[in-house]
Amino acid sequence: MLARDPDDHAVWGIAYNGKARPERQRFTIAHELGHFILHRNQQPSFNCDSQSVHTGIDGLRQIEREADEFAGNLLMPGDLLRDWIALRSSFELKYW
Repeated sequence: MLARDPDDHAVWGIAYNGKARPERQRFTIAHELGHFILHRNQQPSFNCDSQSVHTGIDGLRQIEREADEFAGNLLMPGDLLRDWIALRSSFELKYW
């Protein structure tokens, strides 16, 4: 969850499940950071529950997809992924 402090609108906080696996915690924090960077001017909080992600209105699902994409790019930048694949494969990657 990402939420704005109701007493100080300049302050935001991220909450996550401390019992989740470390990988899940990292992704959740990156996802919520994505909401902060991309969407903080659209609403005061993001709960990111399964209803919002899977059955929410189209705009809400789009916001969640964008935050997921942000998190994925933050945690696995494309150039590092391409280098990792190149070291482990027999085909050549072409860059345009």
